[in-house]
Amino acid sequence: HEEEPRLYPEPLWLPGDNINMSVGQGDMLVTPLQLANAFSAVANGGKLYRPQVGMEIRRPDGKLVRRMDREVIGRVPAKRSTLAFLRSALTGVVSSAGGTATTAFSGFPLSEHPVAGKTGTAEVVVDGRDALHSWFAAMAPADDPEYVVVAIVEEGGHGSEVAAPIVRRVLEGLLDLTPGEFRISGEAED
Repeated sequence: HEEEPRLYPEPLWLPGDNINMSVGQGDMLVTPLQLANAFSAVANGGKLYRPQVGMEIRRPDGKLVRRMDREVIGRVPAKRSTLAFLRSALTGVVSSAGGTATTAFSGFPLSEHPVAGKTGTAEVVVDGRDALHSWFAAMAPADDPEYVVVAIVEEGGHGSEVAAPIVRRVLEGLLDLTPGEFRISGEAED
């Protein structure tokens, strides 16, 4: 702490806090919208856009009233090759043996619609007892993303067992796929 004070900006920050942050634990706080925006930046090559609710306003007769312009508010300080590597690595979460979301995406046509994603399980204390919030974030198609979907289920359990199947269903709808059957093993840890 005394040797590298810039690594510990807050007086209550301890070396163990860095370890917790490296795996998304401890004081890590993020909203679903923030996570979707981060995944979008990885998907689009690094641009951070101001989130907005809609793309355009139309009258009941279909006439365009106003189009909302997208506003770039920053860039991720990473090379495009690094972001492409991240997309590739995240693809393994749903398609590689041992990936934490492979069970949820079993039977999904990944060869035609590759998906890149990340499971998450947030450990929280609710009313004095330990609970798990289930998270899953994904982009599809992974090789040229058009969609980013994030699901959180408070007190839902592991991300691989609860949130990942929800995202799968949403992607099936977005990609105009017939919902496939899948099973949840209850064995994955994330």
